[in-house]
Amino acid sequence: MNPIRTFHSVPDTMEDSIHRLQEEKRLLLLQMEELQKKDRAITRELRQLHYVEPTDISITEAHEAIRLKMTEHQLEIANMLEEQADAVKRGDVPIRAKGLRFLEKEERRPMVALASYPRSGNSLLRSLVERITGVFTGSDSDPRRPLCKLLIESGLYGEGMVDSKVFAVKTHFPERLGRLPFKADRAVVIVRNPFDAIVSYFNMVLTETHVDSIEDEEYIKLWDMWDVFIREETEVWKVFHQHWRDVESRIPVLFVRFEDMLEHRFETYSKITKFILNTDTLQDTEYESLVRAAANTDIRDIGTYRPRGIHVTGEADGDIKYTQSGFPTLHLTMAPKSMKFYNDQQRGYILSSARSLLCHFGYWENFFENDGPGHVYPKSCLLLNKRKDGTYRVSLNCRKGVRAITKDDPFGRGFGKRWKSTLAALPPIKIKSQK
Repeated sequence: MNPIRTFHSVPDTMEDSIHRLQEEKRLLLLQMEELQKKDRAITRELRQLHYVEPTDISITEAHEAIRLKMTEHQLEIANMLEEQADAVKRGDVPIRAKGLRFLEKEERRPMVALASYPRSGNSLLRSLVERITGVFTGSDSDPRRPLCKLLIESGLYGEGMVDSKVFAVKTHFPERLGRLPFKADRAVVIVRNPFDAIVSYFNMVLTETHVDSIEDEEYIKLWDMWDVFIREETEVWKVFHQHWRDVESRIPVLFVRFEDMLEHRFETYSKITKFILNTDTLQDTEYESLVRAAANTDIRDIGTYRPRGIHVTGEADGDIKYTQSGFPTLHLTMAPKSMKFYNDQQRGYILSSARSLLCHFGYWENFFENDGPGHVYPKSCLLLNKRKDGTYRVSLNCRKGVRAITKDDPFGRGFGKRWKSTLAALPPIKIKSQK
């Protein structure tokens, strides 16, 4: 059994004080971005009214100060987010994004974090939420990053947004720090078994795409790197999920397995929809029909891209049996798609290190034996804020994440940056052709 931790709404250490100041700084930058948007909106309106601002009248001192403090990349991000919103208004979006919208200010809703370890199905989850609610989802990522740009091009036009335009925001925190802090009232945490998730993440790091995979022979050439990657990412996978388990007694948290989104679709989609809408039933509502339609749609047509290496056997939904931990029994086989890339020692390391969580999420009962021991984890990365009414919200990207932060890697993105020079010295990575 894991020890009970004491959470503090007020930082009590030097590290927490530093992170609190960093949070205040980021919030100020966010306010600067909002004011900058308002300034541009006013300018556009004046131009539409054929009014030309006299050259001898400058903007207010506050706006001028903001302009001076805004860095080039912050202005670039603000412009990108504005262009994304404008494209939606014009209807200049991919087919999958047609009919989706951003929230108006008066529609402000409780914020839902969509959290996951990388390559666990977050984009599929976002696509599902957008399809059912008709509202774009946001993310705490930097929209200038190549992979984020690909998501925007595919139709996820809320990429980079954490404000009131959206009510559901993708995050990988505390696996890494997001671009901006934000507070969430509840969270959906999507879980994927570590064998598949780690292989998929390794491929994404090397190919810099969401869909391409390296040739099998590359694992031999990169064996030392792959072995280190497995051991490091197993620890990150484990600690990431434990941090979210630690706050589920204070805020509503729904853990959903990626595999259930593929295999037990109607039940899983219904559970997610009821949770994000904070309702007990969907019966006789439009959402019930939308969930059923999504469950009957080819899984490859729901997401923004064809997921890498999906392999499921058996019928979707049907007569569902449950494990002792409360999760549905799975019919998918992990071998040979991902298990073939691990030797016995590596498989053993993952099974022994993550055994407690594998049992908790029902993977052990599906694939292995029965119970597993508990583990002791460090102080939570997730900062809980207690409201006056006694309820809580969780602050994300305010404390240090799981990975180490360095001068060259200020957001703790990790492995890719550290091995960049090693990869550069090797022959080009061979990527499998798309079939």
